[in-house]
Amino acid sequence: MAFTTRDQWTTFRTYFIERRGDRNVPVQFLGAARWREYRGETGYFVDFASGPTRYRPVEFNFDSLCWVEVTWNPVDNRWDAVRPAGRNYNCDIDARNLPTREQWGRIDGQEDEEPSTSEPRTPAPSETSQEGDQSESEDESEVAEIAQAAESLHIAEPETIHIRSPEVEMATATITHTEEMIAEEVRRIAEEAEAHLRPIDKAGHESGSLTGTHELTRGNTHHEPDPWIQIHS
Repeated sequence: MAFTTRDQWTTFRTYFIERRGDRNVPVQFLGAARWREYRGETGYFVDFASGPTRYRPVEFNFDSLCWVEVTWNPVDNRWDAVRPAGRNYNCDIDARNLPTREQWGRIDGQEDEEPSTSEPRTPAPSETSQEGDQSESEDESEVAEIAQAAESLHIAEPETIHIRSPEVEMATATITHTEEMIAEEVRRIAEEAEAHLRPIDKAGHESGSLTGTHELTRGNTHHEPDPWIQIHS
């Protein structure tokens, strides 16, 4: 009576694989097999504390749920599966209570995941409606906050800065000084002209006075009548 998957595998025939398998065996099927690197090869090995070879390579056959012994074939450059792993490999799997595929559990190399204690359930229509209303309210509130923040922003108009170079300042000062000099020169010329015109007006005034006196003298002087005028009158 077979109690292990090795015992049930009565039709075993040797086969080969081109490379070692992946680290994908369910933890509950590991037995003494461990994933490691040994002499340049990475895969599952069984540790034999005594014997010429401490670590012996094994591969897991998923069709028969059984470990098999493998050896390297240098002629054909492949791994040959020669027999199911013996009892001394400590990898036997009890065939009387084999788990289903859904019950294989955690895979070797994966981190432990804590099972969820809460059962999944479909939300009631009322809960869905309340959640939808709450989501819409939150969206509207967020939009209002964004709009308020946008209105509060004030972008100041750029300030115009007039920069006058030293050359411009000097030219401006020169023009101002020149205008002042011209105005001063005009005032000086006007004053000189006024000074020259005053003696002329005084002389004319004296000449006129003399002329009036002369005329007055002539008017007051007695003249004898012209004889020629008297004869012909």
